[in-house]
Amino acid sequence: MTLHKLTAGDGYTYLTQQVAVHDATERGQAGLSEYYSERGEAPGRWLGAGLAGLGPDAGAVVSEAQMVALFGHGHHPREAELGQSVALGRAFPTYAATPLRMQVSQEFSAYNTGRGLAWNAPIPVEVRARIRTKVATARFQERFGRLPTGARELDGFRASESRAKAAPWRGTT
Repeated sequence: MTLHKLTAGDGYTYLTQQVAVHDATERGQAGLSEYYSERGEAPGRWLGAGLAGLGPDAGAVVSEAQMVALFGHGHHPREAELGQSVALGRAFPTYAATPLRMQVSQEFSAYNTGRGLAWNAPIPVEVRARIRTKVATARFQERFGRLPTGARELDGFRASESRAKAAPWRGTT
């Protein structure tokens, strides 16, 4: 058994982006429906004493829409079925993306739109890596007035500059 921290807002995406694709980081042509029809990880199911107030039946399969509502927004998991937005308490605290991540995102968008593609079109892995390196090198040079001494120094800088200041927990899987 493994544990993974679920952060408020988008922590559940680990389940749909990693577990549901067998922890593969590269996406192929296979859809999530193939995952659910294969052997291995079983789809998530609703369990626990708090279900009486939420409505999903114990043992029912958790849908992605329900995960988005509950873990992504802190809303009732069946709000789509109910036809209304139902907050279950205080809104999750959010933290802005780091300047490095925002700049990398802008560069990704510029790469795509410069090629006549949608801003969020998939970008090849090697191109994403090249863009991240270019942005991190420029930011490193701005901060320290010199180029990094090597890949290790640049990677450490990129990691520390990419890390969000805080991310509230909402659970573990």
